[in-house]
Amino acid sequence: MKRGCWAIITALLLVPATVHAIERETLVEYAQSLNGKKKAELKQAIHELTGKANVLNYGSGSNSTWWGFYVTDMDKDGYVVDRYSNERVKFPSRGGVPGSMNIEHSFPKSWWGSSKNQAYQDLYNLMPSDTKANSSKSNYGMGVVTTVKYDNGCIKVGQGSNGTNLWQPSKEWEGDFARDYMYMATTYQNLTFTKEGLNSLENGRWPTLKEWAYRLYLKWSREDKVSQVEIDRNNAVAKIQGNRNLYVDFPNLAEYVWGDSTDVAFNPGTSMTTADGDTRYAEYEPSPKPDTPDTPDTPDTPEEGNISNTPEGAYSVARALELIDAEKGLETKVYVRGRISKIDEVSLKFKNATYYIKDDESGKTLCIFRGKYINNQPFTQEDQIKVGDVVVVYGNLTNYNGNKKEMNSGNYIYSINVATDVERIDCDEKERRGAAYNLLGQSVNGKYRGIVIKGGKKKAKLTR
Repeated sequence: MKRGCWAIITALLLVPATVHAIERETLVEYAQSLNGKKKAELKQAIHELTGKANVLNYGSGSNSTWWGFYVTDMDKDGYVVDRYSNERVKFPSRGGVPGSMNIEHSFPKSWWGSSKNQAYQDLYNLMPSDTKANSSKSNYGMGVVTTVKYDNGCIKVGQGSNGTNLWQPSKEWEGDFARDYMYMATTYQNLTFTKEGLNSLENGRWPTLKEWAYRLYLKWSREDKVSQVEIDRNNAVAKIQGNRNLYVDFPNLAEYVWGDSTDVAFNPGTSMTTADGDTRYAEYEPSPKPDTPDTPDTPDTPEEGNISNTPEGAYSVARALELIDAEKGLETKVYVRGRISKIDEVSLKFKNATYYIKDDESGKTLCIFRGKYINNQPFTQEDQIKVGDVVVVYGNLTNYNGNKKEMNSGNYIYSINVATDVERIDCDEKERRGAAYNLLGQSVNGKYRGIVIKGGKKKAKLTR
């Protein structure tokens, strides 16, 4: 039985588990389009499956939100199940609004501009809430609150360790809300997110949830197992809307999208489910992954460490690889210095380049994926970079698919062949016509910018 915010809720079953239960075979058939897919492709398949729903009208009255809540969020004694406060309020009638209660968008509507679309009316994201709790939660993202400004014994509202405004559910509801956010970030991945939402989300089909967010929600989902209350609500909403929250139906599905199984194809036919007749999940006891200093719970937490740097203090490739291996601070853009050792492509069609930089000392390499030229400008010529150039690149580090360490798209070259150990001088026209060689012994022309050898002396040659 799910524990509630007020002591232990001994009568919280919304409806008998058999009334709207889904059989495993029916669920597997519903989810067949997910078979064989993984990561971004799997998330897209879930989006296509769950993205169409017969949502109720927003508000009160027949065939409205409160009409739905009467089935999805009423306990057997007629009280509202409020996941945001300890208040005990009864439903006055089906479709009626209980006193001091609001409809709360767990995933705030302002994040997509408050347009009254399907997401605005989706019961998987709408829940009854005490008015004061609703107001205090505001439009903040969900994370670990370290500086508490509001605490009603059920939710906390305040700031995370980096000062970001956040709200946090109680332990007994963390997994429920995590699976709600995963559903919303998948079903409505096509929306354009703005303002406060960009603390938790990024626009695009994958990952949509920022890394700190999906790692935290995966953690909560593992620790707070799907309860019968959550199963019943999922089935009740599905009966109304016709779509399902598959992160409740398949408790390990999120691992194939964001977690430890992104390189494994998902198979609904063999995956553990919470469907009726499948006893595996009831007997399943996950092995919690230990909390480590590298596990983020809010944006840019102290646990990640402040890894930001400057162009002058750019990291070596070896240091960048250490950060990737430690999964440390990957949401922070950093400067990395290295010598271009290989160029895969300079695309004049897409105006970007994919190449590798290498440490002279360690010999280690890092892929720079689809980066832009200096000052984030597009590439316009194939010879704008060449093997041997020393570059400082600015962007986010990542471990793509768990096996390719790179600086991902969105990066750009901050500087190229800029001296760091000699005084920079401007060469006059006579010097420009003289023979000059770069540090690899290659002859360079007057357009070259960087360290050169002329007359046996090393100079920092800058074109005018």
